[in-house]
Amino acid sequence: MTVIQWTAMALLPFIYAARLSNACGTIKKLGLEIRTRPFGYQDAAQADLDSFLLFTSSFAPRAKLFRIPISAAYLWGALVIFCFILFLLAQQGVISSGVF
Repeated sequence: MTVIQWTAMALLPFIYAARLSNACGTIKKLGLEIRTRPFGYQDAAQADLDSFLLFTSSFAPRAKLFRIPISAAYLWGALVIFCFILFLLAQQGVISSGVF
């Protein structure tokens, strides 16, 4: 049980970094959408819409851990590669197949 807990604690920052990157990308898209389709915001001043667009376009949409940008696609890619390597090691007999 301890190994599972330590693994979960080690992976948690990467999961939250991927969620943060996704949220920043969503905010950036929202700023562009509000500026290009201001029909719901007709009462807002043009300067307010422009400042919101400037604010959202200045977002850095990538969270970084150890200076490496983290996104969900990177995490899924790393998981697929890890599973593939684990499968190959099990097929070669380096890891005993009784564990799986």
